[in-house]
This record gives sequence, C-alpha cells and structure tokens, in this order.
Amino acid sequence: MFQGMHGSKSALGPEDLAMIKDIYDEWCAARCCPKDSPSAIKAAQELISMFEHGVRSKDDLRIMVGTIGAHLLKHWSGRG
Repeated sequence: MFQGMHGSKSALGPEDLAMIKDIYDEWCAARCCPKDSPSAIKAAQELISMFEHGVRSKDDLRIMVGTIGAHLLKHWSGRG
C-alpha cells in the first residue's frame, strides 16, 4: 500500500490545520506555555506527527498530546 510513496506525506487540508491549531492553542493555554517555547514547538511537532500517522480524531489528539505534555514541560523547563 505504501510502496512507491518514498516517504512522501499528503498535505494537510485547511480543516486539518485548523483542528491541529485549536488543539495546540488549548495545549499552550492550559500550561501557560509560550507558543515559541521549546515545549510548545515539540507539542506542535508531535500533533502533526500523530495526525500524519492516522490519529484524526480531535479528542484522540487532545488526549495523546496531553499525555506527552507533562513530559515535555519537565524536559524543556529552564531551556530555551
């Protein structure tokens, strides 16, 4: 099924980007985390990666990024 794709990724549509941005904004607000902080940037990367790997439900993405949130804040606190 994935043969011939050579690692290419399909483009995210406007609705997909809006959903990911909403979750990202919620994540940052809930943690009082500046959007340009290393933790927030990593959360954004993780959200996009999860979406690209098939997690398409807004609720599932919220849960999954929430579970990495504490780890990211602990790992990146004091850096940046």
